[in-house]
Amino acid sequence: MGEDRVVKSIRGLVGECNVPGSPDLSLMALSVAAKGSGVSEIRRCSRRPEVDPLVEVLKQAGVEIRRTRGSVKVTGGPLKALEAPVEVGQSGLLLSCVAGLFGGATFQTKVEGNPACSKTVGAIVEAFKALGGAVSLPVEGVFPIGFGGRAMKAGTHQIGPPDTAVKCAVLLAGLDVEGEVVLVQETAGDDDLECLFQAAEVPFEKVKEPGVEGHRLMLKEPKQVQGAVHDLPGDPETALYLLGMAGVLTRSDLTVGYVGNDFKTRRILELLRRFNVQLEIQVAQSESRFPTRTVKVKGSELRRVRIGGAQTELFLNQLPFLAVMGAYAVGETVIRDAQALREGEVDCLGLVIENLRKMHAKVGELPDGLVIQGGLPLQGAELDAGGDPRVGVAFSLAGLIAEGETTVANPGPIDQIYGEMFDCFSAVAQEKR
Repeated sequence: MGEDRVVKSIRGLVGECNVPGSPDLSLMALSVAAKGSGVSEIRRCSRRPEVDPLVEVLKQAGVEIRRTRGSVKVTGGPLKALEAPVEVGQSGLLLSCVAGLFGGATFQTKVEGNPACSKTVGAIVEAFKALGGAVSLPVEGVFPIGFGGRAMKAGTHQIGPPDTAVKCAVLLAGLDVEGEVVLVQETAGDDDLECLFQAAEVPFEKVKEPGVEGHRLMLKEPKQVQGAVHDLPGDPETALYLLGMAGVLTRSDLTVGYVGNDFKTRRILELLRRFNVQLEIQVAQSESRFPTRTVKVKGSELRRVRIGGAQTELFLNQLPFLAVMGAYAVGETVIRDAQALREGEVDCLGLVIENLRKMHAKVGELPDGLVIQGGLPLQGAELDAGGDPRVGVAFSLAGLIAEGETTVANPGPIDQIYGEMFDCFSAVAQEKR
């Protein structure tokens, strides 16, 4: 459940900090580096737990990985067969990286996971079969799956909307294919794997389909992956917490670097502006040509928002923190379509409502959400996060805003998950005198 956290209020966030690297991009960068020749350096590679399983898989496959201060160095080369199945849990992107790394190998790699990945599994299997890849499926259920055992073929596979998991699986596996491998998608999508390929000098093109909606992602010959520097943009979730907290704390004057330009981060910036958080955004670029943003944010007078539908789905795990922001927004903030937060081991939505009320917020409960009458300061209190890290981090941050002292019992493994983020807060937090 994690040790209880005792949090005291601060005046604001002042100074400069960089958003820690994105876990998703870290998984992709590790995969590209493992396929390369020579040494690659991944700067600001995420230390979040979801990256660790791939690091262990690569080490078992014979890839040398050394973590130094602020970066990870990877010596790529041919991958060895694994002795045990790979466990991917519920991570569709980890599944796609493993499939892409081993899908074109002469040996088979077994993968175990959670049935929640079934949609991603189906899309990857369809793509691999279209390119002649060997896939072994269970008689019943989703797992275990076997990838690899024969060479994949050159060809074209068409999908609908951009799908990062399918893109990674197909194009990483395509690095082992003789001939051109093409993925066609409805729109351009994010340039994530594309930037990694560009840095590694992979012969790759992304072009608009002539006369129709859609883009072609083409791997060309000769497919050689060079050792490279991969300078990664930041994690969208951490960007939300840093920028949102600076907006709530009236004495903040914070400049945040390496804010990403991915779809989710763009939606985060839009949402913060709807909250009336005052943002100044400057276009930037990482050393390996990832588009980034430097964002300056000051304490703001927040106003109410409504969150529902696709926005709720996109920010589901961050809704507890958005509810905390709603407590400081003048007017009535409404969050709907969040019934998924009631599922699982704990009622996450119920915990958010209970803890906000303990902090003297006016909160109304809905079957699929909550209504917060904001504008009054939260009060320090003794809270319980029920072991859910989404609730634990939201109310640990709420304690920094609230008047007095806050204790969060059972916060979950938030130090392991959000350790890099807490380091950022420690560097820019201004304590009350």
